[in-house]
Amino acid sequence: MRISGVVIASLFLTTSLAFATDLKKLEKQQLQVDRLGPIAVGMTVKEASEKSGIKLKETEPSDSGNEECYYVYPDGKYGDIGFMIEEERISRIDITSRKFASIHGLRVGDTEASVKKAFPGKVKEQAHPYLEEDGKYLIIKLKPGYGFIFETEKGKVTSFRSGKFESIQYIEGCN
Repeated sequence: MRISGVVIASLFLTTSLAFATDLKKLEKQQLQVDRLGPIAVGMTVKEASEKSGIKLKETEPSDSGNEECYYVYPDGKYGDIGFMIEEERISRIDITSRKFASIHGLRVGDTEASVKKAFPGKVKEQAHPYLEEDGKYLIIKLKPGYGFIFETEKGKVTSFRSGKFESIQYIEGCN
């Protein structure tokens, strides 16, 4: 049985549109301390892909020298969101664009003051390891073993992450 090029193109287009739709749905979710929509810390890549309808995969094999830790991205494309994998399970979720919000609606570009207002009395400040006085880590523990870190530069959020507290403290991803 032969499959025509039109059928193959139609299947590809349908799959691509479904993926884009699922990613758009995920963008409407707020990053929690231990999940983003249907994707939870502790899931395997396969479980997260099945639950979300988004194919998560590595962009290329890890060159960190640490085979126990690597990142996966929607459709393997580095971009706005990444999922750290340790011991074959999601341990951290990284956000690097305004497309995604944390709980309380915080996004890249928001101010340090807005983070502190959203989490009154829970924000611990630490100097950013590369930016010295120009940047900070705003560290928030919300439940035992889990937290957020909002990275800032000159008073504005540049990225944020949540997940297992030990994992969110890694400065350069898996390193």
